[in-house]
Amino acid sequence: RTPGGSSSGSAAAVADFMLPLAFGTQTAGSIIRPAAYCGVVGYKPSFGTLHRAGMKVCAESLDTIGVMARSVADCALAMAALTGRDLGDPGKRRERPPRLGMTLGHAPDEANPETLALLHHVAAACRRAGAEVSDFPLPPALHRAAELHPWLMNMETRQGLAWEYMERRAAISPVLLERLDWAGGFPPDRLDEARRAAAEARAVFTDASVGFDAILTPSAPVEAPEGLHYTGDATFNLLWTTLWGPCVTVPAGQGPNGLPLGVQIVGRMGEDGATLSTAEWVAALMR
Repeated sequence: RTPGGSSSGSAAAVADFMLPLAFGTQTAGSIIRPAAYCGVVGYKPSFGTLHRAGMKVCAESLDTIGVMARSVADCALAMAALTGRDLGDPGKRRERPPRLGMTLGHAPDEANPETLALLHHVAAACRRAGAEVSDFPLPPALHRAAELHPWLMNMETRQGLAWEYMERRAAISPVLLERLDWAGGFPPDRLDEARRAAAEARAVFTDASVGFDAILTPSAPVEAPEGLHYTGDATFNLLWTTLWGPCVTVPAGQGPNGLPLGVQIVGRMGEDGATLSTAEWVAALMR
């Protein structure tokens, strides 16, 4: 089975107790998806939380450094130590249960039956524990941002890898090369359009999510796919990455083959401490 996307080694190493903590990077879903596949906690912080100096940047507007661990508390501790931020104690008793907005995102038909069942199982457990869980219909601006994410990611990656693309084309993997070639087939104003759509979606999400502590949504469409030729689908991650807010996946069950499934807790930009607290509250119910 694939351990996931580009941060898959980190997820597998943490899951196998080789490491207590590992870095990951996310441009679409490469922290959340592999962490979910491997049954560990993945934390993609708000965009820019951990500075990217020294990192090979692909997509300037999206690349985010995060961490994976076997608990939400370890993720919070690590990011606080790395950045000097106070992310609080996720395990501290809350004053009240959270208010959660539940959604399957911009592509609800992509969720397999086990993923859909898991989301409703988690929502029911949250309600029994006192949480308010309501449907969160996506505003049109968020659908548009998700639609344009491939242009934003691949056109910026073509810029970020311009030297490699020009000078070392034969050394680039066929999958990446196909995406870079595809991105070169559009005028530069398509990238401008994608950036404007992303900025609008961030503003709309901030307003639309008022009244919710976080959004509850799947981490991946299915459990880890068979084989190593395919690293899985970032459908349930790419929108939230575009919105720049914190995302946390926590283990929440098993699929039909006994492999891990996770749910994703999504917050507003800059509300990382609160999002981690909500994620730990959900994770504790699932343990």
